[in-house]
Amino acid sequence: MYACMQEALERRCDKAFGEERSEDKRNLLLAERATWGDARGYCREAHYSFINACKAWTFNAAIVHNMITVAVCGKTAGELREMEVIEGDDDIGLNHVKDIETLVKIARMKHQFSGYQSGTASQRIERAAEIVLGIKANKKGKVVTA
Repeated sequence: MYACMQEALERRCDKAFGEERSEDKRNLLLAERATWGDARGYCREAHYSFINACKAWTFNAAIVHNMITVAVCGKTAGELREMEVIEGDDDIGLNHVKDIETLVKIARMKHQFSGYQSGTASQRIERAAEIVLGIKANKKGKVVTA
């Protein structure tokens, strides 16, 4: 929760003081500050918000989660679980993602997705991918060129 609040506060301060930061710059700053455990914790916090949003809008969270992981790293949670576990429960796909920046991107995608008040799950993922990844995603969450 803290990481989500910190990012929201940073964005508001940037906007209030006219600071312009690209999403790549934001990703870089977050990655520099984070260790794998920090990034995984940020992902966990974003996931709680994401689960609540899915419940509120009656989306199947597991399906949407897979769409997000496919958009970010090209693999579903099941495919991630086939990789070597980095830390924690090996039944959780994100515990197999070694790259800190990828974990942060997944968390940011979930955070963005959770903030949208309209649209289908696919539409929300498309909008989040444009903001977080700077790309377009198709209706199944697969990344397509912009």
